Amino acid sequence: MLAAQITKVDLPANAFVSSQPENVKETILDTAINRAFERDLEEELMPLDLLRFDGKLVPHQRAASLTVFKDSTRNRRLLVMSVNKKPLEEELGIDLLYWDQVHDAFTFV
Repeated sequence: MLAAQITKVDLPANAFVSSQPENVKETILDTAINRAFERDLEEELMPLDLLRFDGKLVPHQRAASLTVFKDSTRNRRLLVMSVNKKPLEEELGIDLLYWDQVHDAFTFV
């Protein structure tokens, strides 16, 4: 959401709404399994951050840690890099690096 605000990209109202309905009749095993996946870890979320942006830009994953989003009609390019557990995270404490190539602007997350 912060990246969308910074880049002034309008997100759909349901951008962060879960599409999975809640299971009302859970067994004890269901409850235990559901609780095990309730909290995602940073390492699990990084690949998702490399594949989704706004639904308008088309992602091209050039490497496991680099995705290029491009809109050929407006000539926009956004590179999203995972720098988790790499020198940039060690030095600056960031996990993701967004590079707007059109404006030559960087956003550290």
